[in-house]
Amino acid sequence: MHPTRKDRGNAQGACTSRHAAPGEFNRYNGLMECPKCKSQARDTARFCPRCHATLRYECPSCHHQQTHGGNCDKCGIDFLKYLGAIVAGKKAEADMVHDRIEKRTMLMKNIFYTPFTMGIPLIRDLLVGSKKSRR
Repeated sequence: MHPTRKDRGNAQGACTSRHAAPGEFNRYNGLMECPKCKSQARDTARFCPRCHATLRYECPSCHHQQTHGGNCDKCGIDFLKYLGAIVAGKKAEADMVHDRIEKRTMLMKNIFYTPFTMGIPLIRDLLVGSKKSRR
């Protein structure tokens, strides 16, 4: 006697919706429930396909993935404070780059305008620059 299709599926360890509890069915099929709209979404989804709520959060420090935001379960970092510090550091770095480019641009502009301004702005920048470096 040959096993029926249903028997073959169960013999291979497959879980059917008829024999499994609702939580087990979701676990085996890789589904999770959106906490906001209660719709089903894949457990690998970052956002709910229906309401676009965030389903998985990634720690910006250790890249641990979890289902809630706030603090990381693995390293304890507060997401908002960490990202605020990162953004402040990047802003300070960008401001330094901007100031350096602005100084170069001003120097080139003064060099090109030397025939018209007799080099006075260049001399002034050299004197002001030397006073700033003494402080």
